[in-house]
Amino acid sequence: EELLRSGDIDQAIQRASDPVGWFALDGQAVRHHLFTASAISADLASAGLVGVRARGLLVGWSSKQREEALSELVDDWEGCLARERRLSHEPALADHGKQILVSGTRG
Repeated sequence: EELLRSGDIDQAIQRASDPVGWFALDGQAVRHHLFTASAISADLASAGLVGVRARGLLVGWSSKQREEALSELVDDWEGCLARERRLSHEPALADHGKQILVSGTRG
């Protein structure tokens, strides 16, 4: 979503087919793997964990510009947190967050 919003169509298409991304800052670039909630969940389940659950973190802010997200936080901190808690409980949205949290317990 962020890549589409910023107009980086080529990288958005590449990431859809190849789960590898690049982070660049001040002339330095780092290649990194992009994991999905289902892939991480499957890995934890295959390692013997039970009750595996994936959640997206900062789902609501992934489609916003930084300034807009910061403004919302200042204007309605509690409302923003309530929205994020609600969105994080929807497994289908896990891949749309800034980060993915997956948990489970040993069986």
